[in-house]
Amino acid sequence: MVELSLSKNVTINDKKKCTINYMLLSNGDAFDLECFIGEKNPKEEMHYCYVKKFTKDEEFAQQFIQKLADGEVFPIHVQDILEDFCFC
Repeated sequence: MVELSLSKNVTINDKKKCTINYMLLSNGDAFDLECFIGEKNPKEEMHYCYVKKFTKDEEFAQQFIQKLADGEVFPIHVQDILEDFCFC
């Protein structure tokens, strides 16, 4: 179930415009995070990221996804940022 969905319009290299989508999903006992550019395409590794059960804390999950959107984080960097954010 989608708990929170955010989109951010960004411009790459002052030319190409795209939309980054951030979705917080509840799977019952934890929260998953899905991030993708444009239309969802899991085959495009650089444009798609899915992190299963990254937290059980709803408040943390919502704050984290908001920080990703505010920072215009691309899917390829989500996992690294999550690791840095959680384990520093």
